[in-house]
Amino acid sequence: AKDLPVLKFGTSQNLRPGEFAIAIGSPFGYDHTVTLGIISAVGRTVDDINGNINFIQTDAAINPGNSGGPLLNLKGEVVGVNTAIKDNAQNIGFSIPVDVARNVAEDLINNRTIERPWLGIGMSELKESQAKTMGLPITTRGVLVEKVYKDSPAEDANLEPGDILLKLEGKTVLTPRDVQNI
Repeated sequence: AKDLPVLKFGTSQNLRPGEFAIAIGSPFGYDHTVTLGIISAVGRTVDDINGNINFIQTDAAINPGNSGGPLLNLKGEVVGVNTAIKDNAQNIGFSIPVDVARNVAEDLINNRTIERPWLGIGMSELKESQAKTMGLPITTRGVLVEKVYKDSPAEDANLEPGDILLKLEGKTVLTPRDVQNI
């Protein structure tokens, strides 16, 4: 077919919680479903899916079958690609930011390899109470390794649950997001 209409890409860089969001998809086989909600959060880490992408969280209803559908702003521009839901909750959906999706699409179109760094750890910000329990000064700040995945780079590097990351590549890390960004 020729001259088919296409959606315009927006950007996900300036999204703010509270902005309206429209999700389109085919949940449970119901074609052409449109739901309205808001951007609940940006920069969400969803370890169950892929810890390397900071997702857009929305309360626009996303259900099984919405994956791959667009998340739109009120101008009708694509700001995300609907990807997943929190299965034990209601109206907690996640979309890949369109800027990430656009880069991946360009790489695929140009036959480039898509590489995503992966450490293979579950992590959290080190809490004061945890530092105290571990016999460390309560002022210790860093990222606590909670889990090391089998056959991961972290396992190869002999990281273990209970280790604390203070710096990566010479840069101080205080939160899991710091680790992901580096």
